Amino acid sequence: MNIPNMPRRSSVSIGFLVLLSVIYACFSINFSYEYGRLSTVIGYDDIVYFDDGLTRLRIFYENGIFDLLLNLVRNPPHSPFSTLLAAAAFAIFGIRDWAPYIANASVIFAMLLLVRHITRSMSLYAQVVLLFFALAPYFVMATVLEFRPDLPAGLFGAIAVFLAVTRPIAETRFRDRLFLSCIFALALMTKPTASLFVVVMMLASLGFSVYRSCSAPRNATLLFATLLAVQCLVMSIILVLPYYYANWGHLTRYVSSATGSDIWVYSRDWEVKLWMYLTGVYGRQLLGGFLYVYAAAIVLFGGMFMFYRKKDSIKVLGGLVVMVLMAWFAPTYLGMGNPFFAATFYYLFLFTVIYGFVEVFESVVGTKSTRFYAYAFGMIAIVFVLALSYATIQVSSPRSRPTHSDDSVKVSQDIFQALEADIAVKADKPVTIYYTATGYVNNDLFTYYFKKRNKKIGLRGLFTFDADEQEWVRLLEMSDYIVACDPGTGGVANESFPSGKLLDKSMALVRSRSDFVEIKSVKMSTGSSYYLFKRIDKAAAVQ
Repeated sequence: MNIPNMPRRSSVSIGFLVLLSVIYACFSINFSYEYGRLSTVIGYDDIVYFDDGLTRLRIFYENGIFDLLLNLVRNPPHSPFSTLLAAAAFAIFGIRDWAPYIANASVIFAMLLLVRHITRSMSLYAQVVLLFFALAPYFVMATVLEFRPDLPAGLFGAIAVFLAVTRPIAETRFRDRLFLSCIFALALMTKPTASLFVVVMMLASLGFSVYRSCSAPRNATLLFATLLAVQCLVMSIILVLPYYYANWGHLTRYVSSATGSDIWVYSRDWEVKLWMYLTGVYGRQLLGGFLYVYAAAIVLFGGMFMFYRKKDSIKVLGGLVVMVLMAWFAPTYLGMGNPFFAATFYYLFLFTVIYGFVEVFESVVGTKSTRFYAYAFGMIAIVFVLALSYATIQVSSPRSRPTHSDDSVKVSQDIFQALEADIAVKADKPVTIYYTATGYVNNDLFTYYFKKRNKKIGLRGLFTFDADEQEWVRLLEMSDYIVACDPGTGGVANESFPSGKLLDKSMALVRSRSDFVEIKSVKMSTGSSYYLFKRIDKAAAVQ
């Protein structure tokens, strides 16, 4: 299947795709604000990119475009895509907590654009059906509700791999290869810490494209096809090289820290992690029953291709399946505690099914009656409604709304207001805060709150995952304030980290310090409390 050269029928308009993306995003966001993760205070990793995006926007507002560009060079963002998308969202919609999530409609639009591209040979009726089918899985809804680079990076990587596999590279024009290079570069710039995985997928998919070129009826020479693939690879590298050159040290330290620590590992047991993204804890959450729908569809399509003797389609489907398996194996091998690491796997799985459906549709399009298509549309509509119901249940339901939603909002606001009031008299001085636990109450959140109010208060946050009491004391000595909590926060604090498991011990240490005094306590529905302490000597000096 040579997708770019397929005969074009009337295609769904770009305006319809934009409208569908925005409506889908608004539905997802409003539902989540009522029953899902958005009913809590902004959590990790969203708050990191909210804060960074707002920081860059303030620089642009106050100092202009040249200072913003200089800041991006001197202090490269962890994810250029997420940071700049957050900044753009705040600039367009105002500094509102929902703005970046609405901006995620642009990511959904990119997915729908590819689906439209794949289905361009089908009737308008069939295209609309498959667009709705593509929106059904929960991992698509999560792409709206999670403002972190994992899901967009997975989508962009899946788009690039799909385009590379489904077209022999010898049949491409320079602008086609430039476009493909830009998509690969976008994936590399969206989640730079996953660059090794993206490069491996890039090499594998381009290699398959070279193979298709050499085995096509009008086969190209191996050297010619390889040179075109190398050209595509080099253009991608050139596009991302300035960023990686400026930020290489940070990226290598981050990856080394994340992969070298057991804190971030969900399981090293192959019996657990083998199924983690399939029927395990993360697969049930993001893929659900679509695992069986997609797998059965691919087997069915493969059988039909063999029946109709569509050799090229069999070859492409086989290449896509290999890419899907690679995209599944990489995060499975790592066993990290992140459900979104397999985003490329989920999206590529979806695109493979749609590809197979289009090819089968072309094979039987002239052999079925109008009644058949009416029945087919009805069946897919039922699947979409049931799947959307399943997706909303996965987000949450009235019975399973996060119990810590109200507590997280109450604690973060009350502690922040007390902190803001106490340091108002010394706003020109930087402040250091030690957090005995991380979670929904953290330094990134408080920094973001100050920036929303356009208050230039330098907050330095200290936290350690370690259970070493000497390290706690060292951080206490450096701090002006302490944010501490009792154990049993019900999810407001992350009590799974080593230091989070010893909150009673850290609380006792803080209470034993005569140089700190409690200035605020907030009781939660669980019976536990959050506290804000300040150093007495510094407060007295101000008074």
